[in-house]
Amino acid sequence: MATYCIGNDLVSLSLSSNGLKGTLPDSISLFTGLRFLELPNNNEPLGGSDEAKALHGTIPSTPT
Repeated sequence: MATYCIGNDLVSLSLSSNGLKGTLPDSISLFTGLRFLELPNNNEPLGGSDEAKALHGTIPSTPT
């Protein structure tokens, strides 16, 4: 899936294999048009041997 926008809304964001780690920022909720978020292959998977290296967190349902 590619990253794309409709008008000014970010609809799809793909960040595969970017070495991301830590928690998802609350500011991700500012992308109110976001419908698809792909984050595969970023450091260790959830539940991996080192949680500090894993990408984890929840996506807030409303902007903060």
